[in-house]
Amino acid sequence: MRQPPPVGVTCSGGGVWRIAQSTLAALTALVFVAWGALLLDASPAIALAAAALAGLVAGGTVWRLSPPRPVRLQWDGAVWSADGRPGGVTVMLDLGAWMLVRFRAQAGGPVQWLPLPDREVGAARHALRAALFSPAAPARPAAGSPGQGSG
Repeated sequence: MRQPPPVGVTCSGGGVWRIAQSTLAALTALVFVAWGALLLDASPAIALAAAALAGLVAGGTVWRLSPPRPVRLQWDGAVWSADGRPGGVTVMLDLGAWMLVRFRAQAGGPVQWLPLPDREVGAARHALRAALFSPAAPARPAAGSPGQGSG
């Protein structure tokens, strides 16, 4: 089985991904505060105002605290790496023109979520998809080890 060719792309982490994160934070805060206010018998108008304020604060905070941080995702033919740190990738969401990949470094540390829109991936799209979706290559026994014909 052939291995996919080496490929590298830079993920900016901006645009749609930042909007999605901020919107999710805003909606979460909005629902939580509205539920709490109504649970405490606040009037619907006060609950709505408090929820809207909480949503704006949460969404704005996430937007401000998550600026785009470009990451270089690389497949060298054997190992994935992100900014030079080796690890593994898993495709979490594939919408055709936009993918979300989870990267876990071998040395541990936080998981990185990498959005891969086609407009950023560009010409590397096919090679990247081949690398992401190809099965792992079977382990090859060392020369002279049992299971390999030596003679």
